[in-house]
Amino acid sequence: MTVKSNAMQASTDSQKPKKSAQVPLALQVMRTAFKAYGMVSAKGAGKWANSMWFSPRRSKESSQAAMFLADADEVIELKSGHLTVPVYSWGMGEKSVLLVHGWEGRSAQLSEFVAPLTSLGLRVLCFDGPAHGRMPGKQTHIGEFADIISLVDSKICKLHGIVAHSLGCTGAVRAAALGVNAKKIVCISPMANLNNAVKNFSALLDLPTKVEKEHRRLLEARFGQDVWMEYSIDSLAKRVKAEGLLIHDQGDREIAHGQSLAIGKHWHNSTLITTQSLGHRKILRDGEVVQQVKAFFA
Repeated sequence: MTVKSNAMQASTDSQKPKKSAQVPLALQVMRTAFKAYGMVSAKGAGKWANSMWFSPRRSKESSQAAMFLADADEVIELKSGHLTVPVYSWGMGEKSVLLVHGWEGRSAQLSEFVAPLTSLGLRVLCFDGPAHGRMPGKQTHIGEFADIISLVDSKICKLHGIVAHSLGCTGAVRAAALGVNAKKIVCISPMANLNNAVKNFSALLDLPTKVEKEHRRLLEARFGQDVWMEYSIDSLAKRVKAEGLLIHDQGDREIAHGQSLAIGKHWHNSTLITTQSLGHRKILRDGEVVQQVKAFFA
């Protein structure tokens, strides 16, 4: 892994996101509920936590997001299991790049990358994941994101590259490990492995140990005991041939910068760029970040 920095990189790194001093009332209530339920039935509370794990919160579509999708040159309907997934496309280039949003996000969050990439002669595509954006449903998982990425590659156009954000990076790298032969993959604010994601989830909800253990058991029951490797970038990266670009903010409060450092130890053909004061989502709108991604594909 090659490590680069922008002009504002801090000199030290933290493995853990900084904690906010204020805990929202709704979260306080949820934490109390899990503790109370866990004392009565760790199994029942674990099942509740497991259901929440697969249930993304959905934000209202903004007028800017609607305009972004309406501006697409083409919309292709892609069948993925029982779902019909609209795939939005800009440009007519022979090489294609797919944009993949993160958990509780939507495709429009990566809108800033479309014009710069199409200016290189690339075709740019994106989709809203199941239970996200305009897509129906209340539950999904990153494996379904990976399935859609694979279908875009096999049914619409062979992917030259992927630009993904947050947990969408896990879907992108999993798809690549399973056969999507993208030459370049950009991971912005990625999570290194599933174990860390569960730890963060459990810490957020302050889950009792027995409740977290039941949640983990249910994940293994559904996806197999190798779920911890099959949904972890630091394990999957060893099977990926693509050149990687990791971009992560030093002060990301949702997924710590150290996660990208951990990924880079296993993704040898990768470069890490560290930003400062952009956080977890503003980083997607930063002009310098957009230009770094453009340069990666130039």
